Amino acid sequence: MRKQFSALALAAALVSGHAIADQATVDQLLADGVVLDEATLAAIAAAQGDEAVAAAVAAAVQANPAIAAAIVKAAVKANPAAAAAITKAAVAAAPAAAAAITTAAVEAAPPAQQAAVTAAAVEAAPEQAAAIQTASNTAEAGSEATTASTTTSTSTTTTTTTAPAPSTSGGGGGSAS
Repeated sequence: MRKQFSALALAAALVSGHAIADQATVDQLLADGVVLDEATLAAIAAAQGDEAVAAAVAAAVQANPAIAAAIVKAAVKANPAAAAAITKAAVAAAPAAAAAITTAAVEAAPPAQQAAVTAAAVEAAPEQAAAIQTASNTAEAGSEATTASTTTSTSTTTTTTTAPAPSTSGGGGGSAS
């Protein structure tokens, strides 16, 4: 009976949107090669809702400031709707890394979220506003350039012209007079 109850509880957790979304964050961190200890990964996976995920990511950033940008980029990829909340919490946890965190978040966020990400970063670390804005502008420009080059490269046409092969009849092509 106890095993049956545990199996049902596990199945309910797996079907829950939060469990899937939070596991997606852990999966994205691992896919991006972000190395975190088991306790940190478990805390992220156990977080329920956007604010809790943002808080768990902030704790990971605070414990690992050298890889803050990689942590945030993976978290935003997995939770694009929570991009601003994740960025704000991460910048508050590591204000010295605000520019790098903002760059990573803007690169990972959908275009519609990029302004909100920048505003959230500035709100979390107003003393870093100039650096944050510069980082955001650079990341947005890079994002737009990548999109433009992808669009352009898919519509490029190559034309190849070949010269006619020389005649095999041996004639010089001139007329005899």
